Amino acid sequence: MFHSLLFSLQLFASADSLILKDSLREDIVIQSVRASDQTPVSQTNLSKTEIERTHQGSDLPYILHNTPSIISQSDAGNGFGYSYFRMRGIDYTRISLNVNGIPINDPENQGFFSNNFADLASSASNIQIQRGVGTTANGTAPIAGSVNITTQNVQDPKFTKFTLGYGSYDTRRITLEHNTGIDPNSKFGVYGRFSLLSSNGFKASSGSEMKTFLFGGGYFGKKSTLKFNIFGGATESNLAFYAVPKSILETDYRSNINSQREKDAFQQFFYQVSYNFNVNKNVDFSAMGYLIQGSAPRFLSEWYNDFPYPISYSTFNLPDPNPTKTSSNFLINYQLNQLTRGGMFTSNYKNANFKAILGVHANTFSAEHKGSVQDTDLFPVGYKSGHVAYQNTGIKNEMSTFLKCNYTFFYKLFVFGDAQLRYTTFGYNAVDKPILRDNYKVDNLNWTFFNPKIGIRYNLTNKFSTYSSFGITSKEPTRLDIFGGNDKAVQNIKKDSIIKPEKVYNTELGIEYKSKNLSLALNGYWMEFRNEIAATGGINNFGYFYRQNVPESNRKGIELNVQTRILNKIILTNSTSISQNRIKEFTQTIAVKDVTTQFDVDAKTEVYKNVNPVLTPSFTLYQSIRYEPFSFLSAEICGRYVSKMYLDNTNNETLTTPDYLVVDAKMELNLSKLTKVDTYIRFSMNNVLNTKYFTSGTPTNNYQRDVSSIDTRFVEPNYYVGALRNIMVTAGVKF
Repeated sequence: MFHSLLFSLQLFASADSLILKDSLREDIVIQSVRASDQTPVSQTNLSKTEIERTHQGSDLPYILHNTPSIISQSDAGNGFGYSYFRMRGIDYTRISLNVNGIPINDPENQGFFSNNFADLASSASNIQIQRGVGTTANGTAPIAGSVNITTQNVQDPKFTKFTLGYGSYDTRRITLEHNTGIDPNSKFGVYGRFSLLSSNGFKASSGSEMKTFLFGGGYFGKKSTLKFNIFGGATESNLAFYAVPKSILETDYRSNINSQREKDAFQQFFYQVSYNFNVNKNVDFSAMGYLIQGSAPRFLSEWYNDFPYPISYSTFNLPDPNPTKTSSNFLINYQLNQLTRGGMFTSNYKNANFKAILGVHANTFSAEHKGSVQDTDLFPVGYKSGHVAYQNTGIKNEMSTFLKCNYTFFYKLFVFGDAQLRYTTFGYNAVDKPILRDNYKVDNLNWTFFNPKIGIRYNLTNKFSTYSSFGITSKEPTRLDIFGGNDKAVQNIKKDSIIKPEKVYNTELGIEYKSKNLSLALNGYWMEFRNEIAATGGINNFGYFYRQNVPESNRKGIELNVQTRILNKIILTNSTSISQNRIKEFTQTIAVKDVTTQFDVDAKTEVYKNVNPVLTPSFTLYQSIRYEPFSFLSAEICGRYVSKMYLDNTNNETLTTPDYLVVDAKMELNLSKLTKVDTYIRFSMNNVLNTKYFTSGTPTNNYQRDVSSIDTRFVEPNYYVGALRNIMVTAGVKF
């Protein structure tokens, strides 16, 4: 693959001889998924300087959670390893992530694991966060919003940078970067980064080790560019994806109820190549191809005979070696091999007042899933470690096309229109196994969606503007939604019997003000859902939420993002979100368990009306004060507040995460004048007040039936903890 990319670069290098015009510095594909300053959508843009100031090696969510309506969670507690974020209370399977215009979300389960490309922020030139349906993105539909990352521009001046970090919990970071700039003769340049990150994690036995890289470059001519990027990495983690019961945390705040034998190893590599051609001053086009390979040779999950629920030998296609023994302990290795191949073509037309972008995208995806028994209390005669419990392949295909148009009236009024037609299919093939049969028929499922968006922006002055937009987006269920949280089909699947696609009607209204010392963005939103695919609160044995349709629900709120400079030395930054979120009616099925065996013996159905959705805070606040007394020194204090969140849709006050306030302190010392090269030292103390807080959680909510057939309700919250006071020191030199 790499050799063919180099050959293509050499082939196109002979076509042009002059340096690329500024209009081609960014791929047309990238422009097609990002919003401009004039696009009437709610957005926050993070510059490279802002990213570098925040990033000290922790995962992507810990860079984003300083912006409106985003909260983060880390399995390990300190932001290294498996970390996630929610936007407007909506989880990452309903947020679109793309890097240089290519979709990163897993097509089957529609999420993404940024620890597989950890430290990508070191190579990011900017990050755009769109909240709400925003503009059309390729791949997973943006229900809550989208995150668009653009990597290092090779056309920047030549540099070499070395970054070294060390902190609490034996957290380590080594990053080496080099950019050649563009050679004036060959018009060719490359950029490379290699990173090593590791941490023991805050929670017990939650450590991870990540090796990641990015290598990109291209040929930059007068009218055309040919660029490539290869990035990804390999991660090994001790698993900590189960929330810990409150009763355990009261005596051991760092407890991890995942077994020490539960570990995984995952690697993912992204290949992309793009060609851009400037036809004339009005027309240009771009073509991009990409390939994504992912594999999990090891995902060891331990099933106890009483947790997460009693499990029998037949579940893993084993005969019971002891008929009197109904369950056992199992160590299961879940294996996964994924391959995504895709391409897109984009054409751009523009004149003084009008701009239109036409895009076509298609990809095909396959994923082989396999579960095998690595260990159990007693293997039946004739069976041994490595016994295959199930094996199947999921196939997902997608085609879409979109048209975006902008028209400017009198340099003040901007009208925006965006329409996407998207078609996607899901198929399933299984290898039948003898005991728990895997011969269920799964129809080839397909969906067609039309996603329109319109909006206007009016510039009252060159500093002050207002905008409004309305958009509709629909999205299909994930593989786990279709299979009820299982990794295989456990019944015949027909389109009319599964979770329905969800649809959101999204209205945004905002004002923006930008001057030398003040940047302010205030917006209101109203998201009205039909058949929202809502989390129930519980998770499966992979850490994914169980979800179901709710016929009607809505999310309404106000978001503020403001930054101001006072006396040229003090910078105040504030991100505030206030929201009201409701599910009109939710039907909860609550298990009735035998108090002795903990087997499900019955179930009760309860209906709840006008409830708050899972893990959706009504108020979040981020406030920072940065003081820059000298050109070489800055200090910052920042606080993050998150109001209470419900762990399920019953809105039981016992099943909530308490509100929390976490205060961090940072200091940066620039030694460039002393060392004669760009040198800095950054020190951060996170959770200065040593606050115990819970970033997320899951509920235990069931009935316990005793020998007299009396049912007693049992509820207990389980939490993901945030790390106590910890430090991180980062030093960097760039020359």
